[in-house]
Amino acid sequence: PHSEMLKSTSGDASSDGDVKDGTFLTIIKDLESKFGKVGVKYHPRETEYFLGNNPNFMMLPSHIPMELIYLKQRAGNVKLVVSALSTAVYTARYILGEQATIKAVGIGDHQVQRFFEDQNIEIL
Repeated sequence: PHSEMLKSTSGDASSDGDVKDGTFLTIIKDLESKFGKVGVKYHPRETEYFLGNNPNFMMLPSHIPMELIYLKQRAGNVKLVVSALSTAVYTARYILGEQATIKAVGIGDHQVQRFFEDQNIEIL
């Protein structure tokens, strides 16, 4: 995520994976309590890192496209993808298939939102 999203943008994940008002950081911490280990990938242009050295946060290299990470993990290791609006969210559905839950945060445009919903991507 962009640092601005970690500071201010929507949603915290409850134990059932639903998201309520809060921050992206809260989502990550809630997912940590649910799954134990959480992979986090910052945007490649990001320069501020807010998560520190938590051993339960698997920091994915920001210079590697998410699509390559999805391809490597297609064997069912990725259970849930929560991201800001990006092509990586869209391609996650096709690479990971229907067994993964895909959610997108912070989409304002109604047409874009409907497009993602049509791809079975939940909008938070």
